Amino acid sequence: MSQPNAAETLVRAVDAHEKFVAGRPGGKRLSLNGAPFDNLNLADRIMKGAALSRCSFSNSILHRVNLSGTDLFAANFFMADLRGAILVKADLRGANLGKAQLADADFSDADLRPGQIMVMRDGKEQEEELAVDLGGARIDRAKMTGANLNRANLAVSSAEAADFSNAQMVEVNLSGASLTNAQFRNAKLRGAIMIGAKVEGADFTGADLSGANMRNVDLSKANMFNAQLEGAIMKIGQGEIPSLVQYLIDQHSIWIATNGTGGERADFSRNDLSKLDLSATDLRAAVLKDATLLQSQLVNAELLLADFTGANLVEADLSDATLRGAKLKDADMSRVSLRNANLTPLPLRKPDGQPSGRVLRVDLSGANMSGGDLRGADLRKADLRGANLEGANLTGADLRGALLDNTKMGRAITAGAKFG
Repeated sequence: MSQPNAAETLVRAVDAHEKFVAGRPGGKRLSLNGAPFDNLNLADRIMKGAALSRCSFSNSILHRVNLSGTDLFAANFFMADLRGAILVKADLRGANLGKAQLADADFSDADLRPGQIMVMRDGKEQEEELAVDLGGARIDRAKMTGANLNRANLAVSSAEAADFSNAQMVEVNLSGASLTNAQFRNAKLRGAIMIGAKVEGADFTGADLSGANMRNVDLSKANMFNAQLEGAIMKIGQGEIPSLVQYLIDQHSIWIATNGTGGERADFSRNDLSKLDLSATDLRAAVLKDATLLQSQLVNAELLLADFTGANLVEADLSDATLRGAKLKDADMSRVSLRNANLTPLPLRKPDGQPSGRVLRVDLSGANMSGGDLRGADLRKADLRGANLEGANLTGADLRGALLDNTKMGRAITAGAKFG
Protein backbone atom coordinates (compact mmCIF):
# COMPACT_ATOMS: atom_id res chain seq x y z
CA MET A 1 0.00 0.00 0.00
CA SER A 2 1.38 3.41 -0.98
CA GLN A 3 2.12 5.89 1.75
CA PRO A 4 -0.06 9.04 1.86
CA ASN A 5 1.64 12.15 0.52
CA ALA A 6 2.05 15.33 2.58
CA ALA A 7 -1.16 16.91 1.26
CA GLU A 8 -3.23 13.81 2.08
CA THR A 9 -1.71 13.71 5.57
CA LEU A 10 -2.71 17.33 6.21
CA VAL A 11 -6.25 16.74 4.94
CA ARG A 12 -6.56 13.75 7.27
CA ALA A 13 -5.38 15.95 10.13
CA VAL A 14 -8.19 18.37 9.28
CA ASP A 15 -10.63 15.43 9.27
CA ALA A 16 -9.50 14.52 12.78
CA HIS A 17 -9.88 18.12 13.94
CA GLU A 18 -13.45 18.29 12.67
CA LYS A 19 -14.22 15.20 14.73
CA PHE A 20 -12.54 16.89 17.71
CA VAL A 21 -14.73 19.99 17.30
CA ALA A 22 -17.85 17.85 16.98
CA GLY A 23 -16.87 15.68 19.97
CA ARG A 24 -16.85 12.51 17.88
CA PRO A 25 -14.59 9.46 18.49
CA GLY A 26 -11.13 9.69 16.92
CA GLY A 27 -11.06 13.44 17.13
CA LYS A 28 -7.74 15.20 17.58
CA ARG A 29 -7.10 18.88 17.88
CA LEU A 30 -5.16 20.28 14.93
CA SER A 31 -1.91 21.68 16.31
CA LEU A 32 0.76 22.26 13.68
CA ASN A 33 3.48 24.86 13.36
CA GLY A 34 4.64 25.91 9.91
CA ALA A 35 2.75 23.20 8.03
CA PRO A 36 2.38 23.68 4.23
CA PHE A 37 -1.32 23.79 3.31
CA ASP A 38 -0.50 25.53 0.00
CA ASN A 39 -2.64 24.87 -3.08
CA LEU A 40 -5.15 22.71 -1.20
CA ASN A 41 -8.93 22.77 -1.47
CA LEU A 42 -10.24 23.16 2.08
CA ALA A 43 -13.56 24.79 1.24
CA ASP A 44 -16.22 24.51 3.95
CA ARG A 45 -13.87 22.74 6.37
CA ILE A 46 -14.06 23.42 10.11
CA MET A 47 -10.69 24.37 11.60
CA LYS A 48 -11.85 26.63 14.38
CA GLY A 49 -9.77 26.64 17.54
CA ALA A 50 -6.78 25.01 15.83
CA ALA A 51 -3.17 26.03 16.47
CA LEU A 52 -1.70 26.85 13.06
CA SER A 53 0.93 29.51 13.66
CA ARG A 54 3.27 30.11 10.70
CA CYS A 55 1.33 27.68 8.52
CA SER A 56 1.13 28.48 4.82
CA PHE A 57 -2.13 28.49 2.84
CA SER A 58 -0.96 30.39 -0.24
CA ASN A 59 -3.14 29.85 -3.32
CA SER A 60 -5.42 27.53 -1.34
CA ILE A 61 -9.20 27.45 -1.75
CA LEU A 62 -10.75 28.21 1.63
CA HIS A 63 -14.31 29.20 0.73
CA ARG A 64 -16.45 29.51 3.85
CA VAL A 65 -13.81 27.75 5.97
CA ASN A 66 -14.37 28.19 9.70
CA LEU A 67 -11.20 29.52 11.34
CA SER A 68 -12.84 31.33 14.22
CA GLY A 69 -10.66 31.54 17.31
CA THR A 70 -7.78 29.89 15.45
CA ASP A 71 -4.12 30.65 16.18
CA LEU A 72 -2.87 31.88 12.80
CA PHE A 73 0.08 33.90 14.08
CA ALA A 74 2.34 34.82 11.11
CA ALA A 75 0.36 32.51 8.81
CA ASN A 76 0.71 32.95 5.05
CA PHE A 77 -2.51 33.38 3.03
CA PHE A 78 -0.93 35.10 0.04
CA MET A 79 -3.36 34.91 -2.91
CA ALA A 80 -5.56 32.44 -1.00
CA ASP A 81 -9.30 32.39 -1.65
CA LEU A 82 -11.10 32.95 1.65
CA ARG A 83 -14.40 34.26 0.32
CA GLY A 84 -17.07 33.88 2.98
CA ALA A 85 -14.58 32.50 5.52
CA ILE A 86 -15.24 32.85 9.24
CA LEU A 87 -12.27 34.25 11.18
CA VAL A 88 -14.08 35.67 14.21
CA LYS A 89 -11.59 36.35 17.03
CA ALA A 90 -8.81 34.66 15.07
CA ASP A 91 -5.21 35.49 16.01
CA LEU A 92 -3.80 36.83 12.73
CA ARG A 93 -0.95 38.87 14.14
CA GLY A 94 1.79 39.21 11.56
CA ALA A 95 -0.20 37.29 8.93
CA ASN A 96 0.29 37.74 5.20
CA LEU A 97 -3.04 38.17 3.40
CA GLY A 98 -1.62 40.05 0.44
CA LYS A 99 -3.75 39.79 -2.73
CA ALA A 100 -6.07 37.33 -0.98
CA GLN A 101 -9.76 37.00 -1.91
CA LEU A 102 -11.62 37.95 1.27
CA ALA A 103 -15.00 39.14 0.03
CA ASP A 104 -17.82 38.51 2.53
CA ALA A 105 -15.38 37.07 5.10
CA ASP A 106 -16.07 37.69 8.80
CA PHE A 107 -13.10 39.09 10.75
CA SER A 108 -15.16 40.39 13.68
CA ASP A 109 -12.95 41.01 16.74
CA ALA A 110 -9.97 39.39 14.98
CA ASP A 111 -6.44 40.38 16.01
CA LEU A 112 -4.55 41.75 13.00
CA ARG A 113 -1.88 43.71 14.83
CA PRO A 114 1.84 43.39 14.04
CA GLY A 115 3.36 40.17 15.35
CA GLN A 116 6.47 40.28 17.50
CA ILE A 117 8.94 37.42 17.11
CA MET A 118 12.40 36.66 18.47
CA VAL A 119 15.19 35.82 16.02
CA MET A 120 18.85 34.94 16.53
CA ARG A 121 21.42 37.13 14.79
CA ASP A 122 25.12 36.71 15.46
CA GLY A 123 24.30 34.64 18.49
CA LYS A 124 22.07 37.32 19.99
CA GLU A 125 18.32 37.41 20.40
CA GLN A 126 16.65 40.25 18.52
CA GLU A 127 13.03 41.23 18.30
CA GLU A 128 11.49 41.44 14.84
CA GLU A 129 8.09 42.82 13.92
CA LEU A 130 5.85 41.33 11.24
CA ALA A 131 3.14 43.73 10.09
CA VAL A 132 -0.13 42.29 8.82
CA ASP A 133 -0.23 42.61 5.03
CA LEU A 134 -3.57 42.98 3.24
CA GLY A 135 -2.08 44.92 0.35
CA GLY A 136 -4.02 44.38 -2.85
CA ALA A 137 -6.54 42.10 -1.12
CA ARG A 138 -10.23 41.99 -2.08
CA ILE A 139 -12.13 42.66 1.15
CA ASP A 140 -15.43 43.78 -0.37
CA ARG A 141 -18.39 43.41 2.01
CA ALA A 142 -16.14 41.82 4.63
CA LYS A 143 -17.10 42.21 8.28
CA MET A 144 -14.26 43.81 10.25
CA THR A 145 -16.30 45.12 13.17
CA GLY A 146 -14.25 45.39 16.35
CA ALA A 147 -11.14 43.98 14.65
CA ASN A 148 -7.71 45.28 15.63
CA LEU A 149 -5.94 46.45 12.46
CA ASN A 150 -3.45 48.80 14.07
CA ARG A 151 -0.57 49.48 11.63
CA ALA A 152 -1.84 46.91 9.13
CA ASN A 153 -1.15 47.40 5.43
CA LEU A 154 -4.27 47.66 3.27
CA ALA A 155 -2.69 49.71 0.48
CA VAL A 156 -4.48 49.42 -2.91
CA SER A 157 -6.92 46.92 -1.41
CA SER A 158 -10.59 46.84 -2.41
CA ALA A 159 -12.83 47.10 0.63
CA GLU A 160 -16.05 48.35 -0.95
CA ALA A 161 -19.04 48.11 1.38
CA ALA A 162 -16.83 46.50 4.04
CA ASP A 163 -17.79 47.15 7.67
CA PHE A 164 -14.97 48.49 9.86
CA SER A 165 -17.28 49.87 12.56
CA ASN A 166 -15.58 50.12 15.97
CA ALA A 167 -12.36 48.71 14.53
CA GLN A 168 -8.95 49.71 15.88
CA MET A 169 -7.04 51.10 12.87
CA VAL A 170 -4.36 53.33 14.34
CA GLU A 171 -1.68 54.14 11.74
CA VAL A 172 -3.26 51.73 9.25
CA ASN A 173 -2.14 52.12 5.63
CA LEU A 174 -5.14 52.61 3.31
CA SER A 175 -3.25 54.40 0.54
CA GLY A 176 -4.91 53.92 -2.82
CA ALA A 177 -7.60 51.69 -1.30
CA SER A 178 -11.11 51.54 -2.73
CA LEU A 179 -13.40 52.23 0.25
CA THR A 180 -16.60 53.09 -1.59
CA ASN A 181 -19.64 52.69 0.69
CA ALA A 182 -17.48 51.22 3.48
CA GLN A 183 -18.51 51.71 7.11
CA PHE A 184 -16.06 53.26 9.60
CA ARG A 185 -18.51 54.30 12.28
CA ASN A 186 -16.63 55.00 15.54
CA ALA A 187 -13.46 53.41 14.15
CA LYS A 188 -10.10 54.55 15.54
CA LEU A 189 -8.08 55.77 12.53
CA ARG A 190 -5.60 58.03 14.30
CA GLY A 191 -2.57 58.65 12.12
CA ALA A 192 -3.98 56.56 9.27
CA ILE A 193 -2.31 56.89 5.87
CA MET A 194 -5.08 57.28 3.31
CA ILE A 195 -3.33 58.94 0.37
CA GLY A 196 -5.52 58.67 -2.72
CA ALA A 197 -8.16 56.44 -1.09
CA LYS A 198 -11.61 56.37 -2.73
CA VAL A 199 -14.24 57.13 -0.10
CA GLU A 200 -17.39 57.97 -2.03
CA GLY A 201 -20.37 56.90 0.09
CA ALA A 202 -18.13 55.85 3.00
CA ASP A 203 -19.46 56.54 6.50
CA PHE A 204 -16.96 57.95 9.01
CA THR A 205 -19.57 58.96 11.60
CA GLY A 206 -17.85 59.35 14.97
CA ALA A 207 -14.55 58.03 13.59
CA ASP A 208 -11.27 59.30 15.05
CA LEU A 209 -9.20 60.53 12.09
CA SER A 210 -6.97 62.84 14.08
CA GLY A 211 -3.56 63.15 12.48
CA ALA A 212 -4.62 61.10 9.44
CA ASN A 213 -2.94 61.75 6.09
CA MET A 214 -5.81 62.20 3.64
CA ARG A 215 -3.94 63.85 0.79
CA ASN A 216 -5.55 63.28 -2.63
CA VAL A 217 -8.79 62.12 -0.97
CA ASP A 218 -12.11 63.61 -2.07
CA LEU A 219 -14.20 63.74 1.10
CA SER A 220 -17.07 65.65 -0.48
CA LYS A 221 -19.26 62.55 -0.90
CA ALA A 222 -18.33 60.79 2.35
CA ASN A 223 -20.26 61.07 5.62
CA MET A 224 -17.95 62.84 8.08
CA PHE A 225 -20.57 63.55 10.78
CA ASN A 226 -18.92 63.97 14.20
CA ALA A 227 -15.59 62.67 12.86
CA GLN A 228 -12.52 63.84 14.78
CA LEU A 229 -10.17 65.57 12.34
CA GLU A 230 -7.73 67.37 14.59
CA GLY A 231 -4.34 67.54 12.90
CA ALA A 232 -5.54 65.64 9.83
CA ILE A 233 -4.04 66.58 6.47
CA MET A 234 -6.80 66.98 3.91
CA LYS A 235 -8.22 69.19 1.22
CA ILE A 236 -10.47 71.97 2.44
CA GLY A 237 -12.69 74.04 0.14
CA GLN A 238 -11.11 72.71 -3.02
CA GLY A 239 -12.48 73.95 -6.34
CA GLU A 240 -13.20 71.78 -9.33
CA ILE A 241 -10.24 69.85 -10.78
CA PRO A 242 -10.33 68.83 -14.46
CA SER A 243 -11.04 65.12 -14.88
CA LEU A 244 -7.75 64.39 -16.66
CA VAL A 245 -5.75 66.13 -13.93
CA GLN A 246 -7.67 64.20 -11.26
CA TYR A 247 -7.05 60.93 -13.11
CA LEU A 248 -3.32 61.59 -13.18
CA ILE A 249 -3.35 62.43 -9.47
CA ASP A 250 -5.25 59.20 -8.72
CA GLN A 251 -2.75 57.14 -10.73
CA HIS A 252 0.10 58.97 -8.99
CA SER A 253 -1.42 58.07 -5.60
CA ILE A 254 -1.33 54.38 -6.53
CA TRP A 255 2.23 54.81 -7.79
CA ILE A 256 3.18 56.21 -4.37
CA ALA A 257 1.27 53.52 -2.45
CA THR A 258 2.93 50.69 -4.38
CA ASN A 259 6.44 52.18 -4.47
CA GLY A 260 6.21 52.48 -8.22
CA THR A 261 4.97 48.97 -9.02
CA GLY A 262 1.42 50.13 -9.82
CA GLY A 263 -0.31 53.22 -11.09
CA GLU A 264 1.74 55.78 -12.97
CA ARG A 265 4.02 58.65 -12.03
CA ALA A 266 2.25 61.95 -12.76
CA ASP A 267 3.80 63.93 -15.62
CA PHE A 268 2.34 67.40 -16.06
CA SER A 269 5.17 68.70 -18.23
CA ARG A 270 4.07 71.73 -20.27
CA ASN A 271 0.49 71.37 -18.98
CA ASP A 272 -1.56 74.37 -17.90
CA LEU A 273 -2.59 74.03 -14.23
CA SER A 274 -3.21 77.73 -13.70
CA LYS A 275 -5.44 78.76 -10.80
CA LEU A 276 -6.13 75.16 -9.71
CA ASP A 277 -6.43 74.45 -6.01
CA LEU A 278 -4.08 71.55 -5.37
CA SER A 279 -3.64 72.29 -1.69
CA ALA A 280 -2.67 69.29 0.49
CA THR A 281 -2.15 67.20 -2.65
CA ASP A 282 0.62 64.60 -2.62
CA LEU A 283 2.69 65.11 -5.76
CA ARG A 284 6.00 63.85 -4.46
CA ALA A 285 8.39 63.06 -7.33
CA ALA A 286 5.84 64.31 -9.89
CA VAL A 287 7.17 65.83 -13.12
CA LEU A 288 6.04 69.42 -13.80
CA LYS A 289 8.76 70.61 -16.17
CA ASP A 290 7.78 73.81 -17.99
CA ALA A 291 4.25 73.51 -16.57
CA THR A 292 2.14 76.63 -16.05
CA LEU A 293 0.90 76.99 -12.47
CA LEU A 294 0.04 80.69 -12.56
CA GLN A 295 -1.77 81.62 -9.32
CA SER A 296 -2.20 77.94 -8.44
CA GLN A 297 -2.78 76.86 -4.82
CA LEU A 298 -0.31 74.31 -3.45
CA VAL A 299 -0.66 75.16 0.23
CA ASN A 300 0.64 72.37 2.47
CA ALA A 301 1.28 70.19 -0.59
CA GLU A 302 3.74 67.28 -0.47
CA LEU A 303 6.22 68.10 -3.26
CA LEU A 304 9.28 66.18 -2.15
CA LEU A 305 11.54 65.47 -5.16
CA ALA A 306 9.04 67.12 -7.55
CA ASP A 307 10.55 68.53 -10.74
CA PHE A 308 9.43 72.10 -11.52
CA THR A 309 12.34 72.89 -13.83
CA GLY A 310 11.42 75.93 -15.97
CA ALA A 311 7.86 76.01 -14.61
CA ASN A 312 5.70 79.14 -14.35
CA LEU A 313 4.79 79.56 -10.68
CA VAL A 314 4.04 83.27 -10.82
CA GLU A 315 1.89 84.27 -7.83
CA ALA A 316 1.47 80.62 -6.84
CA ASP A 317 0.89 79.85 -3.16
CA LEU A 318 3.18 77.14 -1.79
CA SER A 319 2.89 78.17 1.84
CA ASP A 320 3.74 75.33 4.26
CA ALA A 321 4.55 73.03 1.32
CA THR A 322 7.27 70.38 1.56
CA LEU A 323 9.78 70.78 -1.28
CA ARG A 324 12.72 68.77 0.02
CA GLY A 325 15.03 67.74 -2.79
CA ALA A 326 12.79 69.44 -5.38
CA LYS A 327 14.04 70.88 -8.66
CA LEU A 328 13.01 74.49 -9.36
CA LYS A 329 15.88 75.47 -11.64
CA ASP A 330 15.06 78.49 -13.87
CA ALA A 331 11.44 78.50 -12.66
CA ASP A 332 9.56 81.82 -12.83
CA MET A 333 8.36 82.27 -9.26
CA SER A 334 7.88 86.02 -9.12
CA ARG A 335 5.55 87.05 -6.30
CA VAL A 336 5.34 83.41 -5.17
CA SER A 337 4.47 82.56 -1.59
CA LEU A 338 6.83 80.10 0.07
CA ARG A 339 5.92 81.17 3.56
CA ASN A 340 7.07 78.54 6.08
CA ALA A 341 7.81 76.12 3.24
CA ASN A 342 10.34 73.33 3.79
CA LEU A 343 13.10 73.50 1.16
CA THR A 344 15.78 71.64 3.10
CA PRO A 345 18.06 69.02 1.52
CA LEU A 346 17.06 65.38 1.33
CA PRO A 347 19.51 62.85 2.83
CA LEU A 348 20.57 60.19 0.32
CA ARG A 349 20.85 56.53 1.23
CA LYS A 350 22.88 53.63 -0.06
CA PRO A 351 21.17 50.71 -1.87
CA ASP A 352 21.06 48.83 1.45
CA GLY A 353 19.12 51.69 3.04
CA GLN A 354 22.00 52.95 5.15
CA PRO A 355 22.83 56.71 5.20
CA SER A 356 25.33 57.70 2.51
CA GLY A 357 26.39 60.96 4.18
CA ARG A 358 25.34 62.89 1.07
CA VAL A 359 22.31 65.12 0.54
CA LEU A 360 20.25 66.33 -2.41
CA ARG A 361 19.88 70.09 -2.30
CA VAL A 362 16.77 71.93 -3.46
CA ASP A 363 17.73 73.40 -6.82
CA LEU A 364 16.59 77.01 -7.14
CA SER A 365 19.48 78.09 -9.34
CA GLY A 366 18.42 80.74 -11.82
CA ALA A 367 14.90 80.88 -10.39
CA ASN A 368 13.07 84.21 -10.34
CA MET A 369 11.55 84.79 -6.88
CA SER A 370 11.47 88.56 -7.08
CA GLY A 371 8.81 90.08 -4.85
CA GLY A 372 8.09 86.70 -3.29
CA ASP A 373 6.92 86.01 0.24
CA LEU A 374 9.55 83.73 1.79
CA ARG A 375 8.89 84.58 5.41
CA GLY A 376 9.92 81.69 7.64
CA ALA A 377 10.96 79.53 4.69
CA ASP A 378 13.60 76.91 5.48
CA LEU A 379 16.19 77.20 2.71
CA ARG A 380 19.14 75.62 4.44
CA LYS A 381 21.74 74.41 1.92
CA ALA A 382 19.46 75.33 -1.00
CA ASP A 383 21.16 76.05 -4.33
CA LEU A 384 20.29 79.69 -5.01
CA ARG A 385 23.12 80.45 -7.39
CA GLY A 386 22.02 83.05 -9.92
CA ALA A 387 18.53 83.27 -8.40
CA ASN A 388 16.63 86.56 -8.30
CA LEU A 389 15.39 87.48 -4.81
CA GLU A 390 15.06 91.21 -5.41
CA GLY A 391 12.30 92.72 -3.29
CA ALA A 392 11.53 89.36 -1.68
CA ASN A 393 10.48 89.18 1.96
CA LEU A 394 12.93 86.86 3.73
CA THR A 395 11.92 87.78 7.26
CA GLY A 396 12.83 84.88 9.55
CA ALA A 397 13.96 82.68 6.65
CA ASP A 398 16.83 80.24 7.22
CA LEU A 399 19.51 80.36 4.50
CA ARG A 400 22.38 78.81 6.41
CA GLY A 401 24.61 76.82 4.12
CA ALA A 402 22.75 78.04 1.02
CA LEU A 403 24.73 78.56 -2.19
CA LEU A 404 24.36 82.27 -2.97
CA ASP A 405 26.86 82.95 -5.76
CA ASN A 406 25.52 85.67 -8.08
CA THR A 407 22.21 85.74 -6.20
CA LYS A 408 20.37 89.05 -6.59
CA MET A 409 18.94 90.34 -3.31
CA GLY A 410 18.44 94.05 -3.91
CA ARG A 411 15.70 95.58 -1.75
CA ALA A 412 15.05 92.19 -0.12
CA ILE A 413 13.77 92.28 3.47
CA THR A 414 16.08 90.11 5.56
CA ALA A 415 15.06 90.99 9.13
CA GLY A 416 15.70 87.97 11.35
CA ALA A 417 16.94 85.86 8.42
CA LYS A 418 19.78 83.45 9.13
CA PHE A 419 22.86 83.31 6.89
CA GLY A 420 26.23 81.65 7.14
